[in-house]
Amino acid sequence: MNTCAQCTQFFEITDADRVFFARLDVPEPMLCPPCRWQLHLAFRNEKTLYMRVCELCKKNTLSMYAPDASYHVYCVRCWNSDGWEALEYGRDVRPTEPFFEHMNALMHVVPRMALFHVGENENSQYANFLHKAFSAYLAFSSVETENIFYSRTVDRSRDCVDCLNCLDAELLYECINCENCYQSQYLERCVKVRESALCVDCHDCAYCFGCANLRHKQYYWFDKQLSKEEWQKKWLTWQQGDAMAREQLIQEARVHHSRAIKKFASVVRCEDSTGEYLTNCKNCVNCFDGHESENCKDSIRLLGAKDAHSFSYGGLDSELLYNSLASNYSHNIRFSMYSSSNRDCEYVDNCKQCADCFGCTGLSHKQYCILNKQYSKEEFHRVRAELVAAMRERGEYGQFFPAALSPFGYNETLAHEYYPLTKEAALRTGFHWKDQLPGTYGSQTKSWDDVSPNIKDTDESITKEVFACTECTKNYKIIKQELLFYKRFSIPLPRRCFECRLKARMFRRNPFQLWKRQCVCVEASHSNHAAGTQCSQIFETAYSPDRQEKLYCEQCFHAVVI
Repeated sequence: MNTCAQCTQFFEITDADRVFFARLDVPEPMLCPPCRWQLHLAFRNEKTLYMRVCELCKKNTLSMYAPDASYHVYCVRCWNSDGWEALEYGRDVRPTEPFFEHMNALMHVVPRMALFHVGENENSQYANFLHKAFSAYLAFSSVETENIFYSRTVDRSRDCVDCLNCLDAELLYECINCENCYQSQYLERCVKVRESALCVDCHDCAYCFGCANLRHKQYYWFDKQLSKEEWQKKWLTWQQGDAMAREQLIQEARVHHSRAIKKFASVVRCEDSTGEYLTNCKNCVNCFDGHESENCKDSIRLLGAKDAHSFSYGGLDSELLYNSLASNYSHNIRFSMYSSSNRDCEYVDNCKQCADCFGCTGLSHKQYCILNKQYSKEEFHRVRAELVAAMRERGEYGQFFPAALSPFGYNETLAHEYYPLTKEAALRTGFHWKDQLPGTYGSQTKSWDDVSPNIKDTDESITKEVFACTECTKNYKIIKQELLFYKRFSIPLPRRCFECRLKARMFRRNPFQLWKRQCVCVEASHSNHAAGTQCSQIFETAYSPDRQEKLYCEQCFHAVVI
């Protein structure tokens, strides 16, 4: 067992890991998987956004970099233009000096993209980390979407509001970890569910309400079969648009769900895989939020990755990724972040369509560069070998960028959401901290006490008002597109701001961690254990041992679901 250099916890490096590391000729990691992810995510600020001036066109732009951050920032259009050249900032390699000091200096002078937009993104200037998005508003980390509002990690979907980690979805509201679902609300871990609400772990169902663990069912209400007419009559109580009546049904459903058994992991159509929230994966071990990926280990938020290890966020059509953050359409990427359509690169940052680059930032369509300086092929390989040898001696090579190189305060980033720290703990660990986060308070023009709880009593004038969040008191507005969505589906206006709503959804998800637990099933007629005897199956699950849910193994779960 190895000891993590940061948290001092033990972690295992397997023979399969060592084969992978030998294939890439990289040293074994010094950090445990959670500390690797924490470090990656400390470089990812999705939703703490500011207005600042683009240093090229001089226009105001929304930016993930605070106005007082000591970096040069261009708007998305200018950063992708021919109006500047990143090679102009190149510097000589000094192998005897600490590499990360030179990388940090380079990152401070090369312009950075205000928001991370890849490919064509239209009408989405108030969203971040997008790829092929149309009309996204406060949507984050989303791929190939249209009309997505207030959501995170929603891919290949359209017309969704307040959703988290959904794939191939349409017309969803407040749904979490769902795939191929349609026109539904408050679903969790559902697949191929349509025109339903408040369902958990239901597959191939329609017209279901308040249900759990159903398969191939229609017209169920709190797990009881109804006629079509009976179900539609009850559905009207949900559709009346009244906030208080709706909240009562939500609480009833959640109490009902708490009594239901749970499958040990949300792993759907996967082979030889462990983790949570995985679909269509093969040989993915200790992975979370992964879709259509293969041969991955210790990785999170995967979409189409192959042969990835210690990787976070991305992987679209990518292969051979190691200890990196957000690489897409790339091959053989190591210790890098925000890599698009690159190959054979190490320690690159915000580079696209590059090959054979080392320690570069902001490059486009370049090859054989080190620290943004152009070399011939022969010179590149000679200088790289000399630099890597020196980095190995200092213990630098193979490590991700140090926490001190993050352009963000820890509390601005995803790391703080998944691994919350106090300011003192963050600074002690080497991260930065932002004392003043963006947000307006005390500027509300209307009180929620003066607004009808029924959406049917609301007209477009509500979009001109400013409200205070009932939880954190931050000011926010209702935009016209979301109002139309709410009225179409009789959804009451949200009385909490987007961030508080997202926080509540995140709270309902399991962590990026696995524990060994035993199936608690004692039911009769199961082939894998006798009646009254607890099933002996041991599994790895993201449900911690101190939780009260009744966890079943795969075989026992499928023996009892309706």
